[in-house]
Amino acid sequence: LSGRQLFLKQINNLYLMRSRGAPLEFKQSGYRKLRDFICDLPGLDCCGNGNQLEVVVTNREAFEAFCHSVTDDVEESQSFNKPQPLPESFQRKVVELFQSCGSIEIT
Repeated sequence: LSGRQLFLKQINNLYLMRSRGAPLEFKQSGYRKLRDFICDLPGLDCCGNGNQLEVVVTNREAFEAFCHSVTDDVEESQSFNKPQPLPESFQRKVVELFQSCGSIEIT
């Protein structure tokens, strides 16, 4: 909805990142291809072909209504866990390592 391009080939990676590694299981819902699944979502369609297949919003209101209807259930069962910060002792060791190397490149 931000107006940026979103290619179909990016969908699986985005889903994996946002679902803590759980795959997008569209085939379990009877779809053979991700494209078919996406095109069945209210307000979305796919344009282009090959690896340039782009997901586009064709009906913003329908898509937003669909998103609200499914996220209400998800928000109750899942939440984002922010990673814990690195301990200060570890941070100091990393700084000391870089300082001890001087101008030597670390690879």
